[in-house]
Amino acid sequence: WQLIVRDYSRRNLNCYEDRLHGMAGIAKELKTVWDDEYLAAMWRKVLIYQLGWYLKNPGKNLSDPYRAPSWSWASLEGEVSY
Repeated sequence: WQLIVRDYSRRNLNCYEDRLHGMAGIAKELKTVWDDEYLAAMWRKVLIYQLGWYLKNPGKNLSDPYRAPSWSWASLEGEVSY
């Protein structure tokens, strides 16, 4: 999942909300396969590992309006890594 997030967060989509909808579509397909719960663009069973995300270029990506909880990479715009 981290590889998907890294790749997806690099893409330059015009509307940030489209990015979240796209990730939700991928997650919907994986949810039954992985038998897991999708929480704010992360997975419950491996949440501890996915909380280690960071922005490659921090400082210019404040979230306004609210998009996701601050602990989720989905709360900010920009390229994510782990």
